[in-house]
Amino acid sequence: MGKIKKENEVSEWAKEAHDWMVENNISDGTRPKATITREEIWTMLYRLVKEKK
Repeated sequence: MGKIKKENEVSEWAKEAHDWMVENNISDGTRPKATITREEIWTMLYRLVKEKK
């Protein structure tokens, strides 16, 4: 269980960005240490641009 918990913890230096992403519905904030797919990047960029309009 210790490894799973550590993988799901947000690094101190990334907490502000993590919270902003979640608050703005750009990411659900899960799996902070996992590798990201192109589809996930596309979706986050799409949501970011869509929010700006």
